[in-house]
Amino acid sequence: PKTIYEEGSDYEKTNFDFRVRHQLSKDSQLRFESHYLTEEQNLITSHVFTERSLNKRYSGRIEYLHQNIFSAQLKSFFDYTTYDHKYDWVVRKSGNLKEATKTTDDLSLIGFHFEKGLNRHGINGGFEYNNEKIVSNKVLGNHRNSKMISSFIQDEFSFNDKWTLLSGIRYDQHSIYGSHASPKISIMFKPEMISRIRLSYGQGLGRHRLKNYIIPIAILPWAIMLKVMNLCDRKHLTRSILILKDGIRRNTMHESTYFIIKLKI
Repeated sequence: PKTIYEEGSDYEKTNFDFRVRHQLSKDSQLRFESHYLTEEQNLITSHVFTERSLNKRYSGRIEYLHQNIFSAQLKSFFDYTTYDHKYDWVVRKSGNLKEATKTTDDLSLIGFHFEKGLNRHGINGGFEYNNEKIVSNKVLGNHRNSKMISSFIQDEFSFNDKWTLLSGIRYDQHSIYGSHASPKISIMFKPEMISRIRLSYGQGLGRHRLKNYIIPIAILPWAIMLKVMNLCDRKHLTRSILILKDGIRRNTMHESTYFIIKLKI
């Protein structure tokens, strides 16, 4: 026999993807992709209440690629994503709401990237503009708007067939958290064609976006949910060291990865 927590609890998920590509010319291409996701969950947590959550997410991306402009590949794109989260605490007997919330998160991103080979160098870089708007009674002031402008450049230099050095830097200007420069450096050694060893160091500025918590929020108690929503308004600085070793032996691929990460919030 089912318990009260199983009887009547249900979960439903719908996912839809659409992609199309159009070759404009020999060197240019236009791409479009769209994703739609809905999740609905009714979870019986006691004899009195049912927790009901509904998540909707839509994202679209249009991208233009062009080859052979100054011997480089250029890519420009526009992304738009919207998240809609609704959470209700329903009294099982009467159907009345004890507590309810509705949260929306809209994100838009415009960017331009390029890649170019130059002798032993592989150079890539770009520029991005990011805009985000959150509306929720679980965010201080019931809404939060932010903008971020980012630029980056990276160079991959091959000394020879065995040694490669990758270095780069990213600069972010955030409307709330200010500016930050994030360096990255990596060196890779290939003792043979089927294996490699890479040591890298990186630093980054980021923030906990609401979209990363959309699914967990559906089953979190209110006290924890409030802390998660407040965490979305905080930045974090990450420094990491990565040691990667992988290769193929006897038609079997193996990989060993070691991380040293320092996270500051």
